[in-house]
Amino acid sequence: KGYMWDFRKGYKLSGYDSTSKYKTAALAMAACITSSTCNGVTKEGSKNFRTNTGSTPSKKSGMKCWIKGDESEKYSSYYFTKKSNYNMDSLGTKKYTTVAAAKTACIKASTCTGVVKKASKTYYLSTGYTISSKSGYTSYLKGGKEVKRQSMIINVQGYSWQYEAPMKLDGAYSEKTTLPAALKACAAASKCKGVTYKSKKYYLATGSAPMPGSGQQCWVKLGSGSAFEAQKVWTLWEDYKLSGYDSDTTVYTTKTAALTACAKSSTCKGVNKEGTKKFRLMTGTTPTSSSGTNTYELSAEVKPSHDYRYTKTSGYVATTLLDKKVYKDFHSAAKVCGKNAKCAGVTYVKAKTYKLYSGGACKASTGAAMYSKGSYYKTEHVVSFANEAFKAQSPSSFKGTKLGTAKTIELAMVECLKNKKKGCNGFSWDGKQFSTYKYTSIVTPTVDSMVWKHYGKAVKSDGYIWAMKEKYRLVGYDSTTKYTTLSKATAACAKSDTCKGVTKEGAKNYRTNNNNTPSSSKTMTAYIKGSKWELHNNIYYTKIPGHAIETDYDKATYKTLALAAAACKKKADCSGVTYSSKTKKYRMGKGYTFEPSLYEDIWVRGGDKPTTYSMTITYGGYAWTFKQPYKLSGYVNSTKYTTKKAALKACASNSKCNGVTKEGAKNFRLNTGSTPVPGPKFLKCWVKGGKSITSQSYTWGTYSDYTLGGMIGKTTYPTRAKALAACTKNSKCKAVVQRSDNKYFLSSASITSKTKKTNYTVYKKGSSAIASGGYSYAAMENYVYGGLDKTVYKTVDAAGAACAKNTKCTGIVKVSKGKYQIATGSDLTKGTGKTLYVKGGKDYTSRDIYLGAEMWTAKAPYTLSGAKADTTTYDNRDIALKHCLANTECNGVTLTGGKYTLYKSSTTTEKDGSVSWIRRGDILASDGYFWDKQAGKTLSGYYDSTTYTTLAKATAACAKATSCKGVTKEGTKKYRTNTGSTFSTNNGRTAWRQEDPFVLHGKMYYTKLEGKKLSDVQTKKAYDTEAKAAAACLKTAKTCTGFVLTNKKYYLTKGLSLYTDASYTAFIRNHEKVVNVNYSTMYGGYSYTVKGPFKHDPKKFGKTAYATLNKCLAACNKDAKCKGCSYFSMKKKYYTSSDSKVYLGEGTDKAYKKGGKSVVTNNYIFVNKGSNTKIKGDYLDSTTYTTLAKAMEACAKKTGCTGFTKTGTNKYRLGKKDITETKKGMQAYLKGSSVVAYHLKLWPSVSDMVITGQDKTAIATRKKAMIACSKNAKCKGVNKVGGKYYQATGDSYKVLSGGQAWIKGSSYTPSFTYDNTVWYYKDGYKTTGDIGFGTTSFDSKDKAMYWCVRNPICNSVHYTKKKYHLRSGNKAVEAVDDQAWTYGTSKVDFTKVALPVAGGMWNPRPGYKLGSPLEKKKTYK
Repeated sequence: KGYMWDFRKGYKLSGYDSTSKYKTAALAMAACITSSTCNGVTKEGSKNFRTNTGSTPSKKSGMKCWIKGDESEKYSSYYFTKKSNYNMDSLGTKKYTTVAAAKTACIKASTCTGVVKKASKTYYLSTGYTISSKSGYTSYLKGGKEVKRQSMIINVQGYSWQYEAPMKLDGAYSEKTTLPAALKACAAASKCKGVTYKSKKYYLATGSAPMPGSGQQCWVKLGSGSAFEAQKVWTLWEDYKLSGYDSDTTVYTTKTAALTACAKSSTCKGVNKEGTKKFRLMTGTTPTSSSGTNTYELSAEVKPSHDYRYTKTSGYVATTLLDKKVYKDFHSAAKVCGKNAKCAGVTYVKAKTYKLYSGGACKASTGAAMYSKGSYYKTEHVVSFANEAFKAQSPSSFKGTKLGTAKTIELAMVECLKNKKKGCNGFSWDGKQFSTYKYTSIVTPTVDSMVWKHYGKAVKSDGYIWAMKEKYRLVGYDSTTKYTTLSKATAACAKSDTCKGVTKEGAKNYRTNNNNTPSSSKTMTAYIKGSKWELHNNIYYTKIPGHAIETDYDKATYKTLALAAAACKKKADCSGVTYSSKTKKYRMGKGYTFEPSLYEDIWVRGGDKPTTYSMTITYGGYAWTFKQPYKLSGYVNSTKYTTKKAALKACASNSKCNGVTKEGAKNFRLNTGSTPVPGPKFLKCWVKGGKSITSQSYTWGTYSDYTLGGMIGKTTYPTRAKALAACTKNSKCKAVVQRSDNKYFLSSASITSKTKKTNYTVYKKGSSAIASGGYSYAAMENYVYGGLDKTVYKTVDAAGAACAKNTKCTGIVKVSKGKYQIATGSDLTKGTGKTLYVKGGKDYTSRDIYLGAEMWTAKAPYTLSGAKADTTTYDNRDIALKHCLANTECNGVTLTGGKYTLYKSSTTTEKDGSVSWIRRGDILASDGYFWDKQAGKTLSGYYDSTTYTTLAKATAACAKATSCKGVTKEGTKKYRTNTGSTFSTNNGRTAWRQEDPFVLHGKMYYTKLEGKKLSDVQTKKAYDTEAKAAAACLKTAKTCTGFVLTNKKYYLTKGLSLYTDASYTAFIRNHEKVVNVNYSTMYGGYSYTVKGPFKHDPKKFGKTAYATLNKCLAACNKDAKCKGCSYFSMKKKYYTSSDSKVYLGEGTDKAYKKGGKSVVTNNYIFVNKGSNTKIKGDYLDSTTYTTLAKAMEACAKKTGCTGFTKTGTNKYRLGKKDITETKKGMQAYLKGSSVVAYHLKLWPSVSDMVITGQDKTAIATRKKAMIACSKNAKCKGVNKVGGKYYQATGDSYKVLSGGQAWIKGSSYTPSFTYDNTVWYYKDGYKTTGDIGFGTTSFDSKDKAMYWCVRNPICNSVHYTKKKYHLRSGNKAVEAVDDQAWTYGTSKVDFTKVALPVAGGMWNPRPGYKLGSPLEKKKTYK
């Protein structure tokens, strides 16, 4: 400081020159020099130096003092002490005119001890050593030659160190072998004030004032620490300040911002922290004491390289070299130095000559420089990939299990996420490659290395990446505000320089935090604020301000970040982009060694932003939302499926499964979660939606009993088709809602907001879709799949047919107009101008058809399985179905490969190209719909409160209501409409479920299905109307399967495969309309099941043609091999048949299928099926009846009862199927038709139909009508229409709801046994002949029969006018309302019978006579 100081250890000076306390001797000395009254400095304690007025030292243990001496000057490397008003002895005689000339001469003369100025320009040399006072004189006492003092600032271990040589510190202790080790130890020890070097050893020192020491060096620890910021070293002085505000008067809120601004300023020398968030730039250079204020003194510049900071000092070259190696540039030398703990720095000697040094010894050297190695610097940033956050730090490496390697950062993240189950929790870069790890610890420093540890879920908001950590929280609030949403909290945190993250503490309670270290919490979620990010060329870039990538990729520069990022994307090993604010240019970087830079920022390359693909496909009857790269949570089971098809199929049949995730090659898992979570781009998921339909070229998922808000406008639509069409044209429309009043509206709401509402249905709009070749396809414009087959197809259907046959086919690509190719790849890529049709599940279709007055459900692509009902295969659908109708074991037919096969089972199995027709049973075609009739069944849920008196009225009402699903007959004239569509058992009811719609052209039924298309469309000829197309189809019935409507034109079809296509309506040809008559009758004690229009196989007819039915039946009864009779309408004759099967015929064909012996009771025919038989299947109920009569009576009363089985002695169980099976020890009785035995004939009854040829004249009662019909040879039966009865002469029948017909059957006299007597019942008849004695009129039939049998005169009982009369006659005479019983044989024991007559008892003896008459000639009437 220009003065000489006399240092005294263990002494102090008296008198304070000021109240200031200084932290170092240097600061105190500087203050003392500026004061005319200050005579020295005393160190009174740690960081406590005081200026003194006294100059006489006094002893004081533990203290030190510096006595201020004279002012000194340096001239030509020699020191001269200046003493005003003093003279020296032994002056020479030579006069010098300038002080410089005199000092030069004195330096050259070894005996010269100084220079004396006597007057202006009068200087003399002195050789003496004595000085004395002399006014006006000035003496310059010659000192020693200057020892070159070396001084520089370095920064190591968080402190600034003042290097001094040749200087030393006192209080040496704790020897160290290397300078880095000594500095590290001193930084950690509070009592250590520096490091001193002597005798090739380094010692920690308690002294802080450098003292001359020949050949020695010292490093003084400065301030309270130091900081590296903005490429500078800043020494922290606590409770000190710098003076003078800089021209930049900004008050900065953060230290970083203030230090960066100061570094860029040419006048700023430091920064004062004057309060919380209050930093000011200062110009002063000397810190002075100021309680409560901290200052950051600008101490040195820093040059970073290979993860270490180097403090540069120019003009010196190191002399203690580490080795003899020479490096051509600084970074090459620094790379080696950073990895060597003994290396203290790099010294620049000359051009392309850099060497490493180990100690601080140095010498002056023009143009040379020393780069003192300081501490390593850390960099941190957060990158994201697939919504997962990875936090990077350097220079670090992992310790743990290495799982694999990767070439790029993106691949490293992919591999780590793939191997998450193996424990992968991070990846590293070692300067050559990336490695994935299951790490246990982090090793720091590891030069030129970087690690990325998995940091949690990534949330991108407000320009930052936030790492979400569930069950964690952050501590320390950044503000007192509570935010109700995460977005509000992150927005506030992003704007705050001190905010480090956000914690969700509860519902609608988010707090910002000033700490980013998470701690465990069971209920909270932490969002740690990470790096700023931007997206360029679909790649995420993370910003690290104030840094540069150490190695440039090449010399190219770019004007914008976008251009640089585009270039970086093309280079797999490009690690990011560096921006220079000085050049305003961007350049690519290579490697992951980042260095601090005042004017530069890094954009570190992260993972690709995965292209999100979303579409809706159909599979297994469901709509599936496909999303990539996404995954679903929760596993349904532990099964791993190897194919998508198998997984989707399993999920479709599992109520717990809400979707499928592809987690890797041949690894598909069923999931319970339904919310897709973003993941790596190899992940794919399919979210299970509602039941699927395809309409208006879109896939729609259906959600019954749900509704949505967000109604678009006020428009409602009368039909689903119109609503769906409108939705496809409206970009805001996400769904269509069907209300309970069958009106439709468009909705903009998401399906996730759906709410329960009975009788409402939501149709969620999915992807654009087509159907082809039996599969559904989701359309994606401007995308393609790889693996294109070379074959080019002209139409999408041709390509679809090829794709259906190829198990590896994943889709169809429309390359250009009229050019389609099938694909086998599954990775989506851009394909401008092309359209990709992604293959979904099979195009599952179903339709109901009418054949033989039975319902058949055709399903594709399905085959029936199990045993075949017939070994024969058929070439024609109608013939195959007719044979199935004739086969009691047949439940369906399958078409595969052009052949039709009959099966016993109705169980279906998927099979491409197959169509199966499942036999359903009775059908009603009414009001434009087919209705599945099920006796003994009921439907649930009432559509309205109306009770209808006829089936026709009920079906008409139901057909008009979309929510109505069927009709149930609950009793006589009691029909209710239902909303339920599932049959349940109710033996007293009959239900009709509404099925597919139909149209009738001529006598041919066509199932009409909108949005469906039959295969093999014949496009050569178009028809203008539906009727013309139907007529044309009928003319070519052998090949025509129906017709389709598209673009207002009709085209015939030849194929039976049904596909989904919204632009088509299919009309599937069924069969001619027939009235299926089915009842039972009896002839000669045998039952006959009558079916029309059916007949036995003509090939198995008997040779004899019979003119009447009775003759044919009589012949059949006599022939044990005869299985029945058929009326062949083409020949108008009856024929016996040796085959029991009956086939659908035409016109008035009728088959009489012979059964067993039968009886009529309770108005039903019951057929005895013989010994060792049982009604097939389970029993109708749990009741066991004890007698045959009770079983018959119970079965007659139950609609669902088909008969009963005698299972043991006095045990009878009711059945519910109309076929029997062999069962030893049992006997089955099948229930036939309801019949009426009247006027000595059987009258089988059929409901809801009448006989044609009805007479115009009404007859008041059924009995009178039957009597009239019995007498009329042309009459075929009696009809009941509108409560009146009519004779009918027709041979056919027609359906009439509420109507009833009684078919005139064979002659029949009912008989039964009562009181050991056979009686014959004749309804509608009377007998005559009075008995003439005794009681002959009774109130009870049984009493009348009892006494009639015991009266030899009585031959019958006659009921009339509510009385039963004994009659002697046995000839029955017609009497409409009367009844007669005539008896046949009797087993009554007449020897025990006595009749009271004329006051006496008489014993009748039938079959006997008495002896000779008492009065031979007398007789009595």
